[in-house]
Amino acid sequence: MTENVQKYIDIAREEILNPKLDITKQYLGVNKIALENGFPQVVRADLDSSEKYVYIYFAIENENYFLVITITKAKESNVYFANTQNWHRVYFTATSEKFSYKELSKQVSFKPITGWSKNDTRNQEGTKYSFSRISYQPTPQGPYSLQELLETILEELEKDTEGVIELSKISKAYVSVHQYQYVSGNAGFSLDINIIRRLEKLNISLEIDTYIVGRELED
Repeated sequence: MTENVQKYIDIAREEILNPKLDITKQYLGVNKIALENGFPQVVRADLDSSEKYVYIYFAIENENYFLVITITKAKESNVYFANTQNWHRVYFTATSEKFSYKELSKQVSFKPITGWSKNDTRNQEGTKYSFSRISYQPTPQGPYSLQELLETILEELEKDTEGVIELSKISKAYVSVHQYQYVSGNAGFSLDINIIRRLEKLNISLEIDTYIVGRELED
């Protein structure tokens, strides 16, 4: 870990331990930060997204969202703001009631692919799958924005545009998003027009499942 990264982490941890911002105090009033080796657990330090700010992400105990401390990039850096980041999982998937896992997976070149075939056994009770599925997740999951994860997965899918298009012709092919939304966070989101155009070019859709979690902020 570089000295600069550690400097920002130390500033952010100090805000967690001895909060100065009222908004930090509000978040900590209803959320407990997870600890690692006795210190507030940092799950991501983002120095690249902004020229002016650094974002330090902290895990919240027993929750799938994160507290973010924003710090100014300067010789004498200061805490600028605190907010939350949703937990995201983004992956590509295709389903079919007609074609098998093998038939679906051979349409594309990327690996690794997971999934099953229709009529495969799905549990110990002997229940069978009613459709085939393949899934591909080249992106991390956790404290990342929806925009950056969508851009990453589209970059990977575009390495085999022809294969994805052919797969879409024989299956329901789409990018799936699982989002854990903090109850007092900003529930809105937007999609860059380029994201929409790239999805269209690949002939795939986007499906988003949102789960509202956590305790509301107190006045």
